[in-house]
Amino acid sequence: MDATDLMETLGKREFRPVELHLADGRALPLPHGDYFLMFPSKKTALVFPDGVHFEIVDIASIDRVVPMAAGG
Repeated sequence: MDATDLMETLGKREFRPVELHLADGRALPLPHGDYFLMFPSKKTALVFPDGVHFEIVDIASIDRVVPMAAGG
């Protein structure tokens, strides 16, 4: 997944919660589009899985974006 695809997915008018599945096997929940901030280089992002704490993520390490189940 590249930065353009990712921003297109996350920037939809009606954001639906997703999980970012990373190459290392982790899945980071993204309950709201505002909890994702891409750096201008489009190579790195800050992800706030719980709205408070953050993870620094290499965009190239995001394998896929999966919709979260309702209520999850």
